[in-house]
Amino acid sequence: MRPNISGHAQLFHSIQALRSLGIDAFAIAVEVVPGELLALVENLRQQGVSVDLLRSGPEAARFAQETDLVLVQNAAIWIAPAVLDEVIRAQTETIFSLAEDPAYADFERIDLNRRWAGIAVLDPSLIGDAIELPDGWSLDSFLLRKALQAGYPVAQSRPDRSPEAVAIHCRAANSATVIASAIRLPTATSGWLDLAVERLSDAAISRWNSTGWWQALAQWMPVAAAALAAISAGLAFSVASYWSGFVAIAGLAVRRRTNQANYRAGNLGGAGWLAVAVLLAALFVNLRGEVGGAEGLFLTISFGGLAINGAASRLPIAARLLSPLTLALILAIMAGAGYAVAALKLLIVLMIVVQLVPMRGKSELNAN
Repeated sequence: MRPNISGHAQLFHSIQALRSLGIDAFAIAVEVVPGELLALVENLRQQGVSVDLLRSGPEAARFAQETDLVLVQNAAIWIAPAVLDEVIRAQTETIFSLAEDPAYADFERIDLNRRWAGIAVLDPSLIGDAIELPDGWSLDSFLLRKALQAGYPVAQSRPDRSPEAVAIHCRAANSATVIASAIRLPTATSGWLDLAVERLSDAAISRWNSTGWWQALAQWMPVAAAALAAISAGLAFSVASYWSGFVAIAGLAVRRRTNQANYRAGNLGGAGWLAVAVLLAALFVNLRGEVGGAEGLFLTISFGGLAINGAASRLPIAARLLSPLTLALILAIMAGAGYAVAALKLLIVLMIVVQLVPMRGKSELNAN
């Protein structure tokens, strides 16, 4: 149960893979409930997921009465969502197996030539027999034996499928690297600076995400840094304001990364938009003191609108050369050198250019 894959236990990612396919009720069969499992269940319940802990055969039997079809998956095995989707859509009671192979030596044997792949679709009436579960038996093995005795068909996983559709069969002891690669969060296309922030975020998520404080820090760091930028601007500390703005933009990237690791929406959200609004207000205060109110407002709206549009549109050139994080760093450096306004005007021109180039190509394609 130790959290070692993007800050979470393997079971968390298995449940999220099933959630992405529309399954909204889960039961975890355990004999002893460790503290890590309780924390995982509480985390999932806070996200609106229905999770039951089954600690005996009678509890499993009662759970089976509330559903029409049951997907049984060994908790030590992670299976790719593409395969799970195929299994769920089939809506057919089936045991899935692996061919006898040295690579699958740790998997439970079905017969002389096959091993259980760790997943089966069962009629809930079969789980009703769990009331007979002997002490010391695992529920999934018990159900596997019952399904075999009931004559359930056995479908062998085909190793010749494309990589996108192949289940990743691996035991919990050695699966962290494999699963982390399979669920790897999408990396930014905006350059070395954004990539460095994302890699630092991933390292922090893996180490601290489950403790709670890191999630709170990731959520509110952008707002706190933006507020500091606004205060610095109000006190006429423009350089400190720009550097605080850079920290706030980096914090938004960390926040997005943390939300992705927790399978939350990757958009800005209320706190993110608040940080952006405060940063733009701080920029206006800085510019009003240097170029006046009217021109300062024009530059603020132009710069903010172009930056937000470029980030949202995922334009190839803009994302690679002029991401919001890169823009904030350039402004902070140039403000220290005394050229913040000139740099801002130049960046606005560059953003217009890089955002018009793809638009021009698109219109030419449409015209043809």
